[in-house]
Amino acid sequence: MCEGARKTPNADLNKPQPNVTYDVTASSGSHHVFVTDDLVRTVSAQVDDLTLGDAPRSGWIQSQIARLGGLRFEGGHLVSNATAGGRESINIIAMLRDVNRGSGESFGNLESMLREAIRGREGVPPAHVSFEIYPHYPAGGGKVPDFVEVQYSINDGRIIKKAFPNV
Repeated sequence: MCEGARKTPNADLNKPQPNVTYDVTASSGSHHVFVTDDLVRTVSAQVDDLTLGDAPRSGWIQSQIARLGGLRFEGGHLVSNATAGGRESINIIAMLRDVNRGSGESFGNLESMLREAIRGREGVPPAHVSFEIYPHYPAGGGKVPDFVEVQYSINDGRIIKKAFPNV
């Protein structure tokens, strides 16, 4: 499936099925793999070669998913729209605002650091970034992850793991 720059969200990715693996070719050409569980929650997203790309957003989809968590939550992208992550619900979870874009050790700051690595800078060539994210849900079938685990490597180096509490 290819997201491309269509005007409406991809219906298959916006209303995913249970226990399915979706291999998506993003507008940037990179492959994003999403896995759902039996409750149709995204339990993993993987990108072997994270690339820059400006994917469209859907404020409506993000706000609908944010409501699952309540007032302190936003609809946070698993794969950011700045790295060609889609606007569809398969790529968005209810994420605490401080986790999504807070200061310090936030998911948003990790995304910024990875974008800078991909972009490169004077004297530093662009890096190859592998990225995996695993939302972990509480027992009992909740739709809001209680924490989000991220694993990434830069230039096939050591795998770095980070966990972001989401409660």
